[in-house]
Amino acid sequence: MIKRIPPLTAIRSFEAAARHESYARAGKELHVTSTAVSQQVSLLEDHLQVKLFVRFANRLKLTSAGRMFLPELTAGLEQIANAAEKIRKERLEGTVTVGVLPAMAMHWLIPNLNQFSSQFPDLHLSLYTSPDLELVFEDIDLKIRYFDGKSSKYYCRFLRDEEVFPICSPGLLQQERLYSIADIRQFPLIHDIDGRRNQPWLGWSQWLSEVDLENHPGFEFRDSMSVMHAAINGLGIALGRSALLGNLLSTGQLVAPLKQRKKADFSYYIEVDNDRIDEPKTRAVIDWLTGLV
Repeated sequence: MIKRIPPLTAIRSFEAAARHESYARAGKELHVTSTAVSQQVSLLEDHLQVKLFVRFANRLKLTSAGRMFLPELTAGLEQIANAAEKIRKERLEGTVTVGVLPAMAMHWLIPNLNQFSSQFPDLHLSLYTSPDLELVFEDIDLKIRYFDGKSSKYYCRFLRDEEVFPICSPGLLQQERLYSIADIRQFPLIHDIDGRRNQPWLGWSQWLSEVDLENHPGFEFRDSMSVMHAAINGLGIALGRSALLGNLLSTGQLVAPLKQRKKADFSYYIEVDNDRIDEPKTRAVIDWLTGLV
């Protein structure tokens, strides 16, 4: 028969407060107020009929009873967490289909798939790559969408923001230097036709209007992968998207010659059908994706 145990909320509050030596910091971790943490600790003290903290102006200090209680409590919580993790991992098997933009798959997601396989050996990812992820879910378990995050009728979790800035091949700058946006007039431009229709921050007109320059023609493409490969091949200056570049800058295939950057109006969100959000394997993939950022 299991002996009577203190309320678990009170135990978690005490453990966090002891670790942080602060009700305020413990409350921040637990997403509650410092007053709520203090009340839970008081409840635990009443249950145990001992004082666990000596309270100072700026910090908490464990009493002798608190120091004796904390290691046993921490070990117990770790055992519970390990047992839950063991059960969770035993259920993490099968396939999760992820809808993702082609450029994001190639330069960000695919380079991390070995890590995923090591962490989840019995769980498999199937990538559905498409430039249009506003489609109905059908056989897709979750999607990484680029939008405002407000217009979704599904469960939505923020993944990452995006910055937009000029990029080009290093060789393009050997004859002409690019010191400011005004110098853009000396170079051919690479245009993302689809992007600039309803996402003007991805088009050159918005950038050039700030320095009273007219947009000038160059090469036009309808997807981000083609834009980046055109830039790598020295066809002109493109607008790079931080979330889609992967290691193209760190490996020197592309350079960002200017300091100017613009935060995009859209961000990346993980969107999941409400019927699938409670599936352990779907939750595991969501947590893994957010951990990559």
